[in-house]
Amino acid sequence: MTTATDHYDNLLAEHYTWMLGGDLQAAAAAQSELLEGLGVAPA
Repeated sequence: MTTATDHYDNLLAEHYTWMLGGDLQAAAAAQSELLEGLGVAPA
């Protein structure tokens, strides 16, 4: 049986990476900056 993690790693990861522009670190940094600018902070 395939786990959700295996399914993501083996099938979905390349599609999600492409949809986010290919640079996950840059996408995460941009989202972090957006949330910070909106006053959202981690608990």
